Amino acid sequence: MSLILPVTIFLAAVTIVLGRKVVEAQRHVPVTGQEGLLGMIGTARTEIDGKGKIFIHGEYWDARAKERIAEGARVKVVGIEGLTLDVEPLVNES
Repeated sequence: MSLILPVTIFLAAVTIVLGRKVVEAQRHVPVTGQEGLLGMIGTARTEIDGKGKIFIHGEYWDARAKERIAEGARVKVVGIEGLTLDVEPLVNES
């Protein structure tokens, strides 16, 4: 009994700690892959009049927008289709 009780308590503590880490990891927003790009802010490197190029997360991407966006404007990624990002102009909220 003097060996069983401490081992049981130790294993229960390890299980609880690992379980909490798993739940915590599931709640985090993805930061890689396509899902990680959604909501990110970038800069239009060309005029986007239907299609254009943006610079985001250290990379150049093809982008498309429903409205004209001037070169140098800040944009927000709202969707992804293949290797093309759907963007909209970032509205300053001051």
